[in-house]
Amino acid sequence: MSVQIRPPRPGDGEGMARVWLSAGAYYAELDPAHFQVPSAEGLAESFDADPGPRGPDALQLVAELDGEVAGWVTARIERPAAGTAYQFVRESGWTRLFVDALVVDRALWRHGIGTELLAAAESWGRDRGAAVVRLDTYAEGPVAVPFYERHGYRRRSIRFQKPLLPGGAQGAQHVLHDAAVPVVLRLARGVDPYDGAEFLAVGCHHDLVRHIL
Repeated sequence: MSVQIRPPRPGDGEGMARVWLSAGAYYAELDPAHFQVPSAEGLAESFDADPGPRGPDALQLVAELDGEVAGWVTARIERPAAGTAYQFVRESGWTRLFVDALVVDRALWRHGIGTELLAAAESWGRDRGAAVVRLDTYAEGPVAVPFYERHGYRRRSIRFQKPLLPGGAQGAQHVLHDAAVPVVLRLARGVDPYDGAEFLAVGCHHDLVRHIL
């Protein structure tokens, strides 16, 4: 099966919405206290009207399989921040690639689609001078976490969460692991031989909330 990675175009909204709803359903099954299935009403139209980020430092790509949208990715470049000499984290002085969202239709897992989308985003970031790529994913995801680790990503930090309201459902035990790896590390090309299970990834600094940059 041949996967085509390309920019979104008019008419992709229905497929992009289907993939997004598939992601929502998957995560809502994993952890209904933290995730929900997005509303489908008007979702396809919203993707067609505003498919994603724009500008030279923003990227959105879709994966097309047999004429249908099978997945998509959004990413962005973040340039070195001002005053980095005063920071003790070296990374603030680097050009970085952030993968904000990467989703694959659950019905189409195990076809290398996530691998190709991730590779395309990494290649795009490297071409723009990114020294490292970062992303967030759900810490207890049984598919996404090992997927990224197989692709050379390592756990860089832990984000803690604690409920502030009595009896809150925002469970304190859940954390998000940031992943970081130099872009110059191995970039997957085609279907990764270790890609035994495709994945759904929740983008940087948001759960299943569409993040328009």
